[in-house]
Amino acid sequence: VLTVDWNKYNDFQVVTGSVDKTIRVFDLRNLQGPVQILHGHQLAVRRVKTHPHCDNQIVSASYDMSAKVWDTNMGQMVRNFDHHTEFVLGLDISLFQ
Repeated sequence: VLTVDWNKYNDFQVVTGSVDKTIRVFDLRNLQGPVQILHGHQLAVRRVKTHPHCDNQIVSASYDMSAKVWDTNMGQMVRNFDHHTEFVLGLDISLFQ
């Protein structure tokens, strides 16, 4: 695991990104395993963030030179930003809409 973020809208939800190229969504009330595993990055996931205004969106940055937006209700990627020429090491989301 390279990165962790807590969902501000859901006290029990934690999101991780790791070297196995996945994003995992956990419910802290049931730690037997992730409630969701999101696949789509080609290399390690360096950073994940939950959206500050939308409880079902996650953004991720990866060593595959992309950043992605995920919808946890649909369980899939909804936007891909793959125009980077180097590793994407960080990201942030504006608190203002």
